[in-house]
Formats: sequence, C-alpha cells, structure tokens
Amino acid sequence: MNIDDILPNKREKIDEYLSLLFRLNKKINLTSFKDKEEVMEKGIVPLFSIIKYFKGGNCLDIGSGSGIPAIPLSILAEETKWELLEPSSKKAGFLVETALVLNLPLTVETVRAEDFFRQKNDLFDIITIRGVKLNPKIVLGVKAHLEKEGYFIIFTGFEKKDFYSHLLKGCGFEIENVIESRFSVILVNVPRGTI
Repeated sequence: MNIDDILPNKREKIDEYLSLLFRLNKKINLTSFKDKEEVMEKGIVPLFSIIKYFKGGNCLDIGSGSGIPAIPLSILAEETKWELLEPSSKKAGFLVETALVLNLPLTVETVRAEDFFRQKNDLFDIITIRGVKLNPKIVLGVKAHLEKEGYFIIFTGFEKKDFYSHLLKGCGFEIENVIESRFSVILVNVPRGTI
C-alpha cells in the first residue's frame, strides 16, 4: 500500500485530520512537524509498511499526543477499534474532538500507561507506541495486556533501535520484524513463545 492506494474517502478523512492537527497545534503544541507534507512523509506513509498487521480487533496506543499512529491507522484499517492513552488533558481533548469530527471508533483515556495497566485487565490485539520513552514497567504492562498472538509495534529512531531491542528481549518479546525507513525504525514484536 502507498499514498496513491488510499481510497478517496479515506484520503479525505486524513486530510481533515491534518487540518484539525495544524489548526489546534498553534494553541496546544501537538506536533513538531512543520506542515502537512512533512506529516505525510514522516508520520503517515511509514504506516503503510505495517498496515498488514491491522486485520481488526482492539488496539491500544500509548502516549497518543497528536494522534499518530492511532488516528491514521483507525482511518486506514476501519475494522479496528482503538483506545488511546494520553496523560495531557489538552492533547486528550484534541483526540476526543478529532474522533467526534471524523466519526472514528476510538476512546481516549487521560492516564499514564503505567496507571492504566495497573487499573485495567483488558487485552489488546495490537499495542502501539510512538514518541514515548520505553521502560521495563511499560514493556511488562504491554506484555500483560497483549493477546497471546498480539503485536507490540514501536516507532523509534535509529539511535534507540538496539537499546529497545535488548529491553524487549529482556522482557520476553521476540522481534518479528524490523522496518527501517529514511526517518525511523519500526519494531514489531510478539510475546516470546507465541510464534
């Protein structure tokens, strides 16, 4: 899948999301991306390399902030249902407004991942994280809340690839796939013993 393969109605929703993002970015400081073209190139196009993992089910995004990757993925993979964790009430408000405007099947919790994992017993088919520093508490929380054959997908920079790979293996994850682009690395993991 690439940008030209997006159906017109999905492309329209992504464009509307980007308009909301940049309109509110001036007030809330949601993203460091300069413009829509940069978001597409660095934030949304890399999602095409992982879309095959999203075949439906419940998904969780940790530290949702500006909504990437959860909002574009909920548009591209309509059969998914998302729960977004965002501790900043202003950013959470943006995510709620975006979900309402775009009629997306997602809920937003204004909570840190560590607190969410302590309070909830829900299981997810896919858990994503982007722009949040991983630590053993988060990784073990993910492991406890991931379906047996679920995926943990981490978006990171090249400088943290080896550190995160080591951390994940130490917490019982196997690296199934490493996807590198010009701008970032995506690590796709499953709990050890499920593949």
